[in-house]
Amino acid sequence: MSETRVSINRIKEDISIIEYAIAQGYSVVKEGREIYSLKEHDSCKIYPTNTFYRFSTGAGGSIIDFVKEFEELTTKEAIKKLNDYYLENDLSIDYSLIKQKNNSSKNIKELKLPLHAENDKAIISYLTKTRCIDYEIVKDYLRKGIIYQDKQKNIVFVGKFDDKKLFGSRRSVFADYKRELPGSIDEVGIYYEGKDKSVLIITEGVIDQMSYRETYDFHGENCYLSVNGIQKGINCLNFHILKRDLDKEIKKIIIGYDNDKRGKEEALKLRSWIGENYPDVYVTIQLPEYTDFNEDLINRKNIDYYSLVDTYIDNIDFNFSNVNFEKVVSEQYSDELSYFENNLEI
Repeated sequence: MSETRVSINRIKEDISIIEYAIAQGYSVVKEGREIYSLKEHDSCKIYPTNTFYRFSTGAGGSIIDFVKEFEELTTKEAIKKLNDYYLENDLSIDYSLIKQKNNSSKNIKELKLPLHAENDKAIISYLTKTRCIDYEIVKDYLRKGIIYQDKQKNIVFVGKFDDKKLFGSRRSVFADYKRELPGSIDEVGIYYEGKDKSVLIITEGVIDQMSYRETYDFHGENCYLSVNGIQKGINCLNFHILKRDLDKEIKKIIIGYDNDKRGKEEALKLRSWIGENYPDVYVTIQLPEYTDFNEDLINRKNIDYYSLVDTYIDNIDFNFSNVNFEKVVSEQYSDELSYFENNLEI
């Protein structure tokens, strides 16, 4: 029976984690809004996208990862066991029905989002002035509905799949407050679709994503995924690879987590998981120079500004009886001054 091989994608999509867990003797408990846990391992959550996350160990992902975690098998052993399980249960008979159920979000309730404010002025000011993100990039994210301003002047970040809003979080522009919206499906995260489907950049949050874009990919040619919590990285990436068929196009993944101990550990864990499950994809870890890519962006713009000031001074004739300081600066560096006046609090 094991001589017949079922594709890994069919194993991941067609074998329900819930049904498999029940078949293995686990007690599945519903926790609300189509999220389940195991009575025997209550830190394990099973999501409607047929993925899981075990908070006690940090393991998560597809049915293959579930078997590896709970049965202590290697990837090869887990695939072999699931291949046999697939064939023994004749899952191919109901393949079209299962595929339709698993690949669509039509049966999943859309997230209820906070009310939109009359305008987005507060968050535009915060992102462009405090966070130093170029207005053209902010405008792009507003236009795509990835961010907007709520009635309390918070930034609301929205994650979609099949044009349905399934994930959301919000951050205050006045205080260090950020929180995930109730009912969010974690593994949906925030996905930005660029023109080039072969490259995916993974960041912790959307502000990191926007900052990375300005520094390395201003026009957003590549695709981006913000996982909104690095412990969700594997689940989030696995969801989008399966549901968007990214494995058919993706050639390179850049992991851009924070440059701290936890960020480095989770980046290595994610790189290892990708290597095991998608060995043909090239994976690299790109650490920011400072803590995160937004801090890099802020520091770079501040350094650029002060370097510009030094350049003014180096090129000015200090015979003040003959030279008008402001006139020299405005004539020689008008473009640079205009840029910094529009993008920084000078």
